[in-house]
Formats: sequence, structure tokens, C-alpha cells
Amino acid sequence: GYKYKKIVNLYMPLKIVLNRLVSKDFAIFKKNQYFGKYYGPWVNLSEVEIIMKYRSLLVGLYNYYSIAKDSFKLKSIRYILI
Repeated sequence: GYKYKKIVNLYMPLKIVLNRLVSKDFAIFKKNQYFGKYYGPWVNLSEVEIIMKYRSLLVGLYNYYSIAKDSFKLKSIRYILI
């Protein structure tokens, strides 16, 4: 007989991730587009500390969604955060 391969594809919910960034004040949604913004609690940190925190946020998102079939969409999140 024939053998069928069962394949599971995982996809990244981009809109959910972007809306989560908006709810956490890392981005704003205006005129059907997402834009990055400053993050208030980090305003008084040094430049190095801010970069390390943003990098940590990006690395965490990349690690979590790296197994998704459409993980290339993370580039748009990187663009918004930088």
C-alpha cells in the first residue's frame, strides 16, 4: 500500500504579534500601518542598556517563532522595533 506522510505546518500569527506590541506600547497602529515608538520605561536607561533590551526582545521573538514556516515575517517586526 501507499504510505502517507503527515506534515504539520506552523505559522506565525503576525497580526496577533503586532497587536501585542501595540498593547505593550512598543508600537502604534495608525492609518492601517504599524510604526515603532519609544518605550517610556526605558527612556532613562543608557544607550547600551536600551539596545540590549531591544535585542533581547527581538531574540526572544526569533527563538519562539523560528520553527514557523513563515518565520521570514519576523523581518517586519524587526523593522518596526528598530
